[in-house]
Amino acid sequence: MMNNKYSKFGLIGLIIIVGLGGFMFYRSNSSSPDTSTENPADTNSVEENPSESSDDQPGTDKPSSIQVQPDSQPLNPITVEGGSFKFTPNEITVKKGQPVKIVLESKDLMHDFVIDELNVKSTQAKSGESVEVTFTPTQTGSFEFYCSVGNHRAMGMKGTLIVE
Repeated sequence: MMNNKYSKFGLIGLIIIVGLGGFMFYRSNSSSPDTSTENPADTNSVEENPSESSDDQPGTDKPSSIQVQPDSQPLNPITVEGGSFKFTPNEITVKKGQPVKIVLESKDLMHDFVIDELNVKSTQAKSGESVEVTFTPTQTGSFEFYCSVGNHRAMGMKGTLIVE
């Protein structure tokens, strides 16, 4: 009689385990997007602005401006270098309502990334380090970004964020 009681509990436990395993397998397969039908044109992209030349900035091969394409997905990181009292690029174009992630790489000293009108302020990055700041612009226009450390802004460490 005892064996029969334990057999029933064992069978119920086995059914529960198999059922949970099947559910987890089904759920993991159904939440994965089907990449076979993705359009390659729909991938995230940040394009350098071809009308801008880096020749006007001696010693740098980085573009002076970048533009996030209208069909790009949110949070495609935009890398901005901070060093020698300048930002590279010093002009960034984004879309209103789309999240923006700025990755600030400090090449020397200590720098941050601030846009007063949009309430954006990163933490400070030490030389050789990087920090990230994410925000969603809610208004169109041109906004100055700058480094608030010491007198870096006064020495020219600023740029323009254009929100279309």
